Amino acid sequence: MNEENERKNEDRAAFTSLENKSRIKRNIGIATVLLLILILIFTLAIFVLNTYFDIDSIIVDGTDKYSYLEICENLGFEEGDIIFFVSEKKVEENLMRVFPFIASVEIVKNYPSSINIIIYEENPLFYVRGDGEYYVLTNELKVLERYESLPDLTAAYPELKELKSPEIYKIIAPEKVVFKNPRDLRYLREFLVELSSWEGFAKTDHIDISEKFDITIEYDGRITIMFGNRYDLEDKLNIASAMISSYPENAHGIFDISNVEESIARMTDAPDNEENADRWRVCLQEKKYSSQIVKYL
Repeated sequence: MNEENERKNEDRAAFTSLENKSRIKRNIGIATVLLLILILIFTLAIFVLNTYFDIDSIIVDGTDKYSYLEICENLGFEEGDIIFFVSEKKVEENLMRVFPFIASVEIVKNYPSSINIIIYEENPLFYVRGDGEYYVLTNELKVLERYESLPDLTAAYPELKELKSPEIYKIIAPEKVVFKNPRDLRYLREFLVELSSWEGFAKTDHIDISEKFDITIEYDGRITIMFGNRYDLEDKLNIASAMISSYPENAHGIFDISNVEESIARMTDAPDNEENADRWRVCLQEKKYSSQIVKYL
């Protein structure tokens, strides 16, 4: 009886073993088929990507400062790469890190195989002196370029406005100026951004922001405009425009617009000829302006 039971158990164990081996073989077979299918799909995908989506054309628009070759060498990808793998953010980071004059970059993927790089350049507006050298700046106080001498700078950029700033701690392209007092950056940047959009900015020659509560600018080489601080700047600029238009184009003087409730113009020269004499006699008087109505009383 015991021998018969043992034989049955052995037969059952042998059957189970065979069944397990069969299941394992079947699973291995299924896994092998799936793996082959995945390899086939992957190979087909690579073939399709390399055949139809590899980059064969790179177009660069929007820059006169840098050459096509300079831009392409710093994109982080090249012709022959797969278009899907190009990161717009990475391309912009690469270009802005190397080229100070690049403000932003737009990447347009023209599927299946062409990419358009659209570059937006910074607008140089100011220059400042630091450590005996001269630096080109934007209205955001981003450093664009460095010159060893003022004649070289003015030859390259005759329209830049001279900027006298607070004490500078570090100045290097393509970063923003670092002042000894970190809070100066935001204060001065806000002033310069609004000033650069003023209708009279084109004739502005010199901006002194070395003292942030005693800001002055020179207009057209003949009028000193005293802003005091940067607050109420929109009103102050409107007042300055009204005051400038109220005087002859060759008039010299000082406009104190630090108090928008009572801004004062003091003219400091005499008439050039009799045609302007009557008007000059009026202009030589002190006039007070109101920020609300923007006209002299």
